[in-house]
Amino acid sequence: MQARKLLRPFILILAVTSILSCSKDDTTIEPTATIIGEWQRSDVNEAFENKLTFNDDNTGAEVNWESTLEGQISSLRAFNWTLNESTININFDGEIITSKFYINSDGQLYLNEITNLYFIRLK
Repeated sequence: MQARKLLRPFILILAVTSILSCSKDDTTIEPTATIIGEWQRSDVNEAFENKLTFNDDNTGAEVNWESTLEGQISSLRAFNWTLNESTININFDGEIITSKFYINSDGQLYLNEITNLYFIRLK
């Protein structure tokens, strides 16, 4: 019973320290960060690839590539984009996606309405 009483404060201190040491880097927008460039989704592998390219003239393209049993499938969709603080509007020929965007401290791009995975800058 005595050991249990001594263990409680230790667990409480450990819990408080763990909570206070958590970082919010994954959702911090760096004011000077730029979205312009080529981004590859983080789950790329030998059978799947998804890339987004944002050009400085507010045009861009999404490229998907997948290897299946039937062969390789690829697609290209052009888009226009605009930024408004932490929101991006992507217009795929009339289909408009509005998403929050974040570039974390590791330089990874997150677009919550596109995917729950990060994009890694290629260029």
